Amino acid sequence: MALLVGISANLFAHGGGLDRHGCHNDGSTGEYHCHQGPLAGQSFPSEQAAVDQGLGAGS
Repeated sequence: MALLVGISANLFAHGGGLDRHGCHNDGSTGEYHCHQGPLAGQSFPSEQAAVDQGLGAGS
């Protein structure tokens, strides 16, 4: 039961699907951050800033 509560809380605290880069905008902070791909675990002020740091146009 505790595991389900923890998972549910995490889903609600961090919603939003991932884009083609494996990233998304975090509505609570306004940052664009990545969960998958070459920039996983990093945050940026915008998608363009992430592209400039190495996502590349073809990613």
